[in-house]
Amino acid sequence: MDRIRDRRGFHGETLVLGLIGGTGSGKSSLLNAIAGEEIASVSALRPHTDRPLAWLPVNAAPSLVELLDRAAIFDRRVHDRFSDVALLDLPDIDSVALDHRRSVEGLLPEMDGVLWLLDPDK
Repeated sequence: MDRIRDRRGFHGETLVLGLIGGTGSGKSSLLNAIAGEEIASVSALRPHTDRPLAWLPVNAAPSLVELLDRAAIFDRRVHDRFSDVALLDLPDIDSVALDHRRSVEGLLPEMDGVLWLLDPDK
């Protein structure tokens, strides 16, 4: 984690992970399952998530808030489950909404890592 942060220039103490995948792969559902409550909206309509949502620690460091501001992620929910982990529920990368993929690609440099969700039917 330190090597990633040194490379990126972000030295916050919170690990920032993005939930990435195709439309309907379960990114928002996974976030809700990890949170133990509904944090992100889910729907059978595709695509559904059209902007990033950050699930960040309640005592988030100013550097994390600055990173989210810089990345224009203003939809935020706080948690007290993990003091050093923030998850980003991201739009899909494969739908008819081309701006979704561009949005995700623009955010990749801001994250420490990704959790790539795959849909076995695709």
